[in-house]
Amino acid sequence: MDKRIAFVQGGEPKRGVTMKARHDAVVIGGSFAGAASAVALAREGLDVLLLEPGLADARRLAGELIQAPGVEALAGIGLLDAVWAAGAVASCGFAIVTPDSEPVVLSYAESEGCHPNGLAIEHATLARVLLDTAAATANVTLVRGRVTSVRQSSHGPAQVTISEGGSERTIDTDLVVAADGRMSKTRESAGISVKRSEGFRMLGCKLDGEHLPFEGFGHVFLGGRRPILCYRVAADSLRIMFELTDDAADKKQPCEADLDVLPARIATAVRREFAAGRGISAMVFGLSPERAAAGRVALVGDSGGCVHPITATGVSFCFKDAALLARCVARSPGDVPRALLAYNEERARPMLTRVLLGPLLAEALGDPAPEMKALRDGLLLYWRRDRSGRAASMGLLSTHEPSKLVLAREYAKVAAYAFLGLVDAEKAPPDRVKIALALGKRAVKVARDVLAP
Repeated sequence: MDKRIAFVQGGEPKRGVTMKARHDAVVIGGSFAGAASAVALAREGLDVLLLEPGLADARRLAGELIQAPGVEALAGIGLLDAVWAAGAVASCGFAIVTPDSEPVVLSYAESEGCHPNGLAIEHATLARVLLDTAAATANVTLVRGRVTSVRQSSHGPAQVTISEGGSERTIDTDLVVAADGRMSKTRESAGISVKRSEGFRMLGCKLDGEHLPFEGFGHVFLGGRRPILCYRVAADSLRIMFELTDDAADKKQPCEADLDVLPARIATAVRREFAAGRGISAMVFGLSPERAAAGRVALVGDSGGCVHPITATGVSFCFKDAALLARCVARSPGDVPRALLAYNEERARPMLTRVLLGPLLAEALGDPAPEMKALRDGLLLYWRRDRSGRAASMGLLSTHEPSKLVLAREYAKVAAYAFLGLVDAEKAPPDRVKIALALGKRAVKVARDVLAP
């Protein structure tokens, strides 16, 4: 029997419109990855059903920085103009600020072939504009409903059952796009296993009316207990994020050791925001699925993996995934299994490099162990002295460079600078031999992990 479900099309709620029994693609989840995937597939001529039970993003500590390759992907999909119009601000790269040495500026412009800028925009604003744009896109039908099951068979289409307002409807489709986040039920239904790292808590808040030392750049402040990420999300607003250590006495506000490394005005503003109860917290963990597609199901965005937020790569991957999936589908018209084999293969290399880079960067910038302090000093020295080193690092950090061999090469160079620091007669710590041995052991382990087949 034909059942009618409330849905949104062109940004306006409508009722009484019959949802079709079959769509070329069903996208489950209407946030960044889902909305972008729906638009990208629709512009390749597919009839797309986009399912979103309702965004609740007003107070979420989640991705807002879009690296330069993500901006390029947004432009290719046709969503960039809408994002700029919603109030996005440009980002030229990152400034690494330390309390006892000169800052380091890493620019997209130094990475050959990279898009010239990234951007940032508040999470809730970006989610709304993408969903509204998707709803207004030809060939996209946006339904406010929850998925209760996804079934695949060895032959024929997949079946997606949707529940809304006490009624259910099953839709046939050639392609299911899992954009339902890191706890994806669609991924689970497709039988794709996932490795999960140990979680930790992030704290953050928005600061209105404050300025950064290097406007136009995202900032990483070092010298506290963990790196602090701060970036502009609007013309008059900043976002700042802190990672809590395991032994943090207070799980509801940043520790003073972190606040002490910030510019005084920003530290004062952070204290004010948390004292007023406007801080936000989130549990964060890394996820690495064994593959990005199975049968007729493709994973996009966080459902296909996520890493430490210090890399700021999550949102960029949402848009790169959407663009890549649409290209693979366009290259194999009418043959979704073949298209998803290509998607899985082409996504694997950049995702592996991202998964490897995340913990390496977090350790290098924040681990208090003596050998990691030596590595951190080597990394900063490398960036200060070597323009090509800054360019290579920015290529990896921005996801422009997907090669894990480049990652291994760059880690080796940083380790070499760290060893040079340990033999400096004036600056070397008294236990430098012990530190050098620990650093060498760590470098061997990293090389083995990165170069593993």
